[in-house]
Amino acid sequence: MDYCEARAEYEAGIAYGTLSLRSDPARERTHRSLMRLFARSGDRTAAIRQFERCCAALHEDLDVVPEDSTLALYVQIRNGRLVAGDTARSAIAEGTERTASAPIPASTRSGPLRVVKKSANTRS
Repeated sequence: MDYCEARAEYEAGIAYGTLSLRSDPARERTHRSLMRLFARSGDRTAAIRQFERCCAALHEDLDVVPEDSTLALYVQIRNGRLVAGDTARSAIAEGTERTASAPIPASTRSGPLRVVKKSANTRS
């Protein structure tokens, strides 16, 4: 998937990532890669939906919340800092911290997104 991302072959990378998640739905690194691929392909909505699928898989399979790097990537995408066609490695890989300007999505659904919001609010 990194190979595809570096060469702007987003559709191929998305296909590989989707296939990979069939065997391990809670593989968080793959979810992050898919989030970046969707965002860089210009599909911000799909990138945000991938974050939600990641939260659900982690909650259902492992009863954990996403890592800080996953939360930071979500915020970066939501704030429009990861844009279509940007083939540079994301700022997440370089250690950019999550900002407070874009909260984790509030959800009226029960389950993983509420857990993520609560967890994100308790982190410093």
